[in-house]
Amino acid sequence: MKTLNLILAFTLITATLFAQKPDSTATPTTTKDTSYLKVNGKEIIIIEDKDAFDTKFEEWDDDNDFSKMNVDISWNKRFDGHYGGIELGVNNYLNSDMEMKVPEDGQFMELDDSKSLEFNWNIADVALPIVKNRFGLVTGLGLSWNNYKFDNKQLVLKNDGNELYAEYDSVKTYSKNKLTSVFLNVPLMLEFQQPVGSKELWIAVGGYGGVKIGSHTKLKTNDGDKTKVRKDFHLNTLRYGLRAQVGFDSFGLYCNYSLQSLFKKDEGPELYPISLGVSLAF
Repeated sequence: MKTLNLILAFTLITATLFAQKPDSTATPTTTKDTSYLKVNGKEIIIIEDKDAFDTKFEEWDDDNDFSKMNVDISWNKRFDGHYGGIELGVNNYLNSDMEMKVPEDGQFMELDDSKSLEFNWNIADVALPIVKNRFGLVTGLGLSWNNYKFDNKQLVLKNDGNELYAEYDSVKTYSKNKLTSVFLNVPLMLEFQQPVGSKELWIAVGGYGGVKIGSHTKLKTNDGDKTKVRKDFHLNTLRYGLRAQVGFDSFGLYCNYSLQSLFKKDEGPELYPISLGVSLAF
C-alpha cells in the first residue's frame, strides 16, 4: 500500500509540473514523515505515515501566507485479519475434569506428546471492521490435520464394534501408530489491532466450528511395512470450540480447545482435544 500511495502522489506532482511553466527549480526538503516541495509559487505538502497518506496543495508567497486549494487526497489503511495462513502446533486432550490425563477406559489413547502434531492451512479469511481499522470481526475457511501418535505403539485401534477399543499385537513390532482426522473449519473471532512503530500488535478471540471430512489410522512396522485403514473410528463428525490468537506483524501464537468430545458419546473415551502452536499469517 505504501508503494501505491507514493506512485499516486508523484503522479499528481508530475501533472502539476506539466500544466504550468515552471519558474523555479523544485527543491524538496524532508522533516520526519512530512515532505515539502515548492513549485511555481505553490507549496506541495506530502504527509505519510503507516495508517494514512495525505497530499495537499497550498498557495505560497514570501510572507508565508497560505490559502488552501481544493485538493485533499487521503487513503486509510483497511482492517485486515490474521486468520489466513499456516499453523503448526502440538495436539493433546483434556479429560472431563479439565486435566491433561486420559481416563481409565482410554489408556490406549495415551499420546507421544512431542510427535502428535497439528497442521492447519487457513485458506482464506474475511475481515469486517467495527471500529475503523482497529477492531473488527474475522471469519474464514481452513483445513486442519490432527495427528495423534500413540505412546504404546503395539495397541492397534479397532473399529468393528459398537465402541472404540484397541488390541495388543504380539506378532508385529511397530515403529509408528497414529490416528489422523481431517476437519474443515470456520472461525468467528473478534480481533483488536494496535500499531507499534511500523508494525502492529494484534489479538483475536472467539470460537470455531468444524466438520470431519476424513479419518484414518496408520501403522508402520520396524521392517518398513505400512498399513492405512480409512474408517470413522467413532470420531464425532461435527465439532466446535474456543480459539485465541496473539501476534506481532505476521507471526503469532494460537490455541484451539474443543468443547465437543473427540469421540461420539458412549462410543469412546471422553476426551476434549486441545492444540497450541505458532502461526504465519499471509
